[in-house]
Amino acid sequence: MKRNLLKKYLFYFLPIFLVFFILIGSISFYVYHDEKDRILEAHVNYYTDYLSQRNDLIRSLFTSSINDLEFLAINTSVIDYMSLDNSSSKVELLDVMESLANQNWNYKQIRFIDFSGVERIRLNWVNDELEVVSPERLQNKSGRDYFEKTSKLPEGKIYVSPIDLNIERGRIELPHQRVIRFGTPIYSRDSDLVGVVVINQYLNDLFEWLTKNDDTWERDFMLLNSNGYWLTSSDDQFQYGFMFDDKLNENFMNYYPEVWQLLENNKVGNIIQDNNLFVFRHFSLDYDLKNNMILEDNEIISDPANNWITVIRIRLSELPELNEIRRLFILSLIASFLIICGISYLLSHLLVKRNQLVAQLSHLNNSLEKQVQARTAELLRSNENLEIANDELESFAYSVSHDLRAPLRRIISFSKHITTKFEGKLSADESVYLRYIEESATEMNHLIQELLSFSRITRSDLNKRNFDMNILVAECRKTVEDDFSSRVIAWEIKSLPSVFGDPALLRQVWINLLNNAIKYSSKTEISKIEVRCTTTEKEHIFAVKDNGVGFDEKYKDKLFSTFQRLHSAEEFEGVGVGLAIVRKIIIRHGGRIWAKSKPGDGATFFFSLPVV
Repeated sequence: MKRNLLKKYLFYFLPIFLVFFILIGSISFYVYHDEKDRILEAHVNYYTDYLSQRNDLIRSLFTSSINDLEFLAINTSVIDYMSLDNSSSKVELLDVMESLANQNWNYKQIRFIDFSGVERIRLNWVNDELEVVSPERLQNKSGRDYFEKTSKLPEGKIYVSPIDLNIERGRIELPHQRVIRFGTPIYSRDSDLVGVVVINQYLNDLFEWLTKNDDTWERDFMLLNSNGYWLTSSDDQFQYGFMFDDKLNENFMNYYPEVWQLLENNKVGNIIQDNNLFVFRHFSLDYDLKNNMILEDNEIISDPANNWITVIRIRLSELPELNEIRRLFILSLIASFLIICGISYLLSHLLVKRNQLVAQLSHLNNSLEKQVQARTAELLRSNENLEIANDELESFAYSVSHDLRAPLRRIISFSKHITTKFEGKLSADESVYLRYIEESATEMNHLIQELLSFSRITRSDLNKRNFDMNILVAECRKTVEDDFSSRVIAWEIKSLPSVFGDPALLRQVWINLLNNAIKYSSKTEISKIEVRCTTTEKEHIFAVKDNGVGFDEKYKDKLFSTFQRLHSAEEFEGVGVGLAIVRKIIIRHGGRIWAKSKPGDGATFFFSLPVV
């Protein structure tokens, strides 16, 4: 008997459950992917601008070296020394060079090389001191690539070598020194080549700054040359593999071939591979990608390897925003599972009971037909009892169906979402139903998010410290101004004291109060927002005043309760949780909160924090 009854329940329960769960799961999955795409797009935009700034910074640092070479190429002391090689011109040249080198500490070496390739003068930075290298230590650089290419240039041109590791006397210098060389030819007054000037700019400090400064734990910064070799990276990739015979395969192209194909064929872009988001930008010394133009410094002859690529690799598994939205998606599926189980059970229970009553009624009717004459009185009593049972059943069925009508109607409407693949073939009414689904899903998501925020406020630990409230309010003001960019806002913010509290939680207090002040004054031409503070012996009392619609003070006790609103959602959006969160934060700080207002005359919200 029990097994048959269980089968009847499952006969109704399983189809109802599967339909509802597939429907709600599909909606949740769509919302999850839409939010995930929004988060990724925000990171792409941020890091694209970030790379543009880094590229501009590198270009500007190298531009100073180019300007110095231009100065040296036309300096009379340089020309006289390289042409005449007399002692007076050398003394004058050394004075110029020492002044130039002292102003540019990252010039590790400045060389004057005659037309045969032999160094005439070399200045080194050694232990933060400028050293003029003795004649016996000067070297022959005629075989070096940068000398050969620089000596072949016409007057006024500047050669820029690839970034590589410095080589001293045929060996790579240890510890490794990243270096880029800028060279220009020197011509006599008779237009004869007398030599070249070369500046060795060491890049260790610059690259360390690029990879460490403003660093965050979820991303890696990389600088690649045109052949895909790492010049610098904040991760553990092998750098400058092209300088080592056994490391020639250590490059970006071999590690990420699909990503490299995109990098080669596009000047700027992004791609996701193996749970990593890559954002990249090309740049060089003679082309400004940001403004899409050739620079006027067309005297630069840069090595082809200097078509550099800056890359940011973001580990998606470590992005807190994606982890949070994934967690909410799982929680929504669990919550949907439990709710749908309850609804499916109620409906299957109702249908089974209805079938049982119908079967009982049929049995009674058959019995009554056989015993109609002998048991007339009993039949009348049975009919009366049956009518009562039917009335109760109808009442119960009406009550349940009435209570479930609204959610069922919405759930049935949600089923239309499955037919989105027939978009374009839907009628006007069907399009409206789809809009209802989206609005309802958005409303549910917003409500769940606010409830989670309220729950987190209750559970999270307080991280109190002393901080300047002026700085926090300025940050919050900038945030809400971005949210209400179309509003004209007149701010009057008085000087605020330093307080002892949790800056992250108090930031939520200010964001909610400033948002409400602007929102509820949106019916006016200009939102006038005043922020001030009064300090007593025991507490700081902060106030936020607006010129909005205000409220009737007889309802002020409802302001800070969950889901209580004094204005309809059609007038002002929101779900009525924000002020409840504010109250919870202030109470946890040992303060109090209250408000004063008159309808149509604005409102003032006060909260206090203890003086420590």
